[in-house]
Amino acid sequence: MKRGITYYVSTFIKDECNSPDGRYKSWEFCYQFFSKKFDKRDWDKAALMLAFYLASWGMYRGSSFLLQYTYTIHIPALKIIFSSKYKQLHDSQILDGPKIDLLFQLIQDLKSYYFTKQHQIRPNITDSALVSDTLISKILMGVLGNIPAYDRFVKAGLKKSHLLQTMSPKGYQQLCDFYKQNQKEIDTLHKTYHIYPPMKILDMYFWGLGQ
Repeated sequence: MKRGITYYVSTFIKDECNSPDGRYKSWEFCYQFFSKKFDKRDWDKAALMLAFYLASWGMYRGSSFLLQYTYTIHIPALKIIFSSKYKQLHDSQILDGPKIDLLFQLIQDLKSYYFTKQHQIRPNITDSALVSDTLISKILMGVLGNIPAYDRFVKAGLKKSHLLQTMSPKGYQQLCDFYKQNQKEIDTLHKTYHIYPPMKILDMYFWGLGQ
């Protein structure tokens, strides 16, 4: 029997998000914090919220350059995301047209910022492209919820679905097309599990498929 989107998403939520203290709940706490129009005078709390979610989702393990910094490293990144330049990205859960281009301008700005921090402790890193797509996509997934987290399981799921595995405008457009082709099922899941925006639902689907 072929397992579809509803199966993988429901299974992920049941297995990984059912415990009130489970690590995957960190995404929910993070996303809810930023989606409730947080007080922009409290950047310190916002950065702490983002950092703990990233740690729960594996971004502080092993040789991560983030381990060399405290959570306040994320304050300038959050100020970039919430600058007036990118305000349009906060109003849509599925982006299209010029908003896709704007999203990837934001991605490049974030990569440039984190590159400067990475380069400070690893001078041999000389290209902002070496800042991982996994880190940047997990940040945006936690704060805006409008792009999947490009980790190895999601990429494996994209490969099985014959979609681009790279975080790119073309790859994002393919995700939008996939959403439109399966909109009824995804929107039903969104209504059932209302906290999860469509791109988060796709993230859970591709993660389950890839795993």
